[in-house]
Amino acid sequence: MAFVSSIVSITAARRAPALCARSSAFLAPAARRSTLPCRALTAAATPPTMTIKEGDTLPVDGVKLMTLGADGPTPVDIAPYFKGKKTVVFAIPGCFTSTCQKSHFPSFGGDNAAALKAKGVDEIVCVAVNDPFVCDAFAKVMNTPEITLLGDGNAAWVKSMGLEADLGAFGGIRSSRWSMFVDDGVVKKAFLEGGPAYTNISGGAHMIENL
Repeated sequence: MAFVSSIVSITAARRAPALCARSSAFLAPAARRSTLPCRALTAAATPPTMTIKEGDTLPVDGVKLMTLGADGPTPVDIAPYFKGKKTVVFAIPGCFTSTCQKSHFPSFGGDNAAALKAKGVDEIVCVAVNDPFVCDAFAKVMNTPEITLLGDGNAAWVKSMGLEADLGAFGGIRSSRWSMFVDDGVVKKAFLEGGPAYTNISGGAHMIENL
């Protein structure tokens, strides 16, 4: 039995290098191939959208906001909407979410809306990543006629400004929180939270203090 075991051990030892060599030959091309898609993807990757900043003009190409009119959903052309007036525009990730409904959205209503109007603001606009039916229902619940609510249903507009936030399974692509003072379509003040969290930077009181 000892002799047989020795023969088996010697045979295995002799075969091992050959097996290793064949394995390496099999794996090497795969390893080489794995670098090709990386290079191709890098070359074809779309550059990230630059975040909008003070002094920039609001993006208007290829995107529309939505409102609910008497005849149903109605597109809003961005360029003429913001043309020739002073507007405070802010964004919430979504209607009926707790922070949006209890804190962020109300911060632009009531006395704060009056204070903004006293500083020369012609209109206060809230943008939410929701369809116009949800936006309309939210506006009725909030009962703040001093705030115009517009829907960016697929987040196309906030994406064009580099202000989207990916909430994953919780809510998909939404808007981060932000507020801007816009004069004739040009951003004069921009207060960006950098995500869905609310720290009052994008709130109504902060806007009043900085106008």
